[in-house]
Amino acid sequence: MVEITMKSGSKYYGEVNEKNEREGYGRYEVVFSGVYDGYWRRGFKHGQGKFWNKNNILTYDGEWECGEPHGYGKVYN
Repeated sequence: MVEITMKSGSKYYGEVNEKNEREGYGRYEVVFSGVYDGYWRRGFKHGQGKFWNKNNILTYDGEWECGEPHGYGKVYN
């Protein structure tokens, strides 16, 4: 597990691969955007995960592929 702080102030807590890309399970807290908590592949959201908006309201819970919601999931408004 690693903790990475970006220049923007966004933070990633989780696993990385040999290329230092987000890989496996992790949490990415993006300044002024929201939080993604779930699985990654080659630096992209991929697999099961949840996304909360900047107001800490759950907006999506489900599958992701190549960084986008894809497959089964639930969208919250």
